[in-house]
Amino acid sequence: MKTLAFLLALISSFGFAQNRQRIDSLKYELAIAKTDTSRVLIMAQLCNGYRPSKPDSAVFFGEKRMALAEKIKFPKGMIRNTTNYGRVMLDLGNIPKSLAMQFKALQMAKENNLLGETGP
Repeated sequence: MKTLAFLLALISSFGFAQNRQRIDSLKYELAIAKTDTSRVLIMAQLCNGYRPSKPDSAVFFGEKRMALAEKIKFPKGMIRNTTNYGRVMLDLGNIPKSLAMQFKALQMAKENNLLGETGP
């Protein structure tokens, strides 16, 4: 039983270390990004990276990203942000807000003919 607990702890710490490296890498990419659309998409990845362990940071990057996506009129970024923000709200236990955000993202995707789009 102690061996199993040790292995689970080891696997968890490895996962957190990988996530930390990914977040550090994304922060660097954000610092050197040359276009606003790239910044929006990188902040989307940061928001997702922070969701499991630091939802407040996920909200921070989500709000920054939404403001930039709206400023540059980037529908794909706005839709992705709204979806991710809805996921953060679900993680925080705010199911009504989460559903509202997901339905808003769906409506924006319909309005912009982006249903079924994949990629960043």
